[in-house]
Amino acid sequence: RPHKRFAVQANRSEVLFVDYIAEHLNPGGRAGIIVPEGIIFQSNNAYKALRKMLIDDYLWAVVSLPAGVFQPYSGVKTSILLLDKRKSKESDSILFVKIENDGFDLGAQRRAIDNSDLPEALKVLQSGDVENTEIAHRVEKSKIEESGDWNLSGERYKESLIANTDYEIIELGEVCNIYNGSTPSRKEISYWDNGEIPWFTIDDIRIQ
Repeated sequence: RPHKRFAVQANRSEVLFVDYIAEHLNPGGRAGIIVPEGIIFQSNNAYKALRKMLIDDYLWAVVSLPAGVFQPYSGVKTSILLLDKRKSKESDSILFVKIENDGFDLGAQRRAIDNSDLPEALKVLQSGDVENTEIAHRVEKSKIEESGDWNLSGERYKESLIANTDYEIIELGEVCNIYNGSTPSRKEISYWDNGEIPWFTIDDIRIQ
């Protein structure tokens, strides 16, 4: 049962497990924790408090795994949090690595395929060098803390160059409110049937 001796007060087991592991590291200890994607971006106060604690004292890298890595048991999207108190204190940035191919397809049978990202990811994690790779980048801790939610989605902080446009480029959050959630209930008429509240899902977005 959850108790009050955790640094982060929460009822979610994944939050408490990460808290417990981080707090029980020896001064030179290290940990790699596979977590569900909710740990990375959920806006609940407990998740934000956990991420702040990790960034301040423990975290040095986040490895994003593709959904389906744990098929046929689970298709949930996961990431690996790499903790090391010494490395965390020595660096002002977090290393983000994105794995899109782990050497197996993402079907239930998980058949072996070519062009695995794992050798390159291991090389980046061991060297810390992101200059000659497309699967990793570094983000300053101060930038992650700016929004106040300590989001650990690496793609969120990538700066993309958009060329050949006469339109002013602004942040999406400047023209609309962004929420994590589910499709509105059909009972909420204001969202459906040409209601007054416009909304869309990620499936409605297409890159031209």
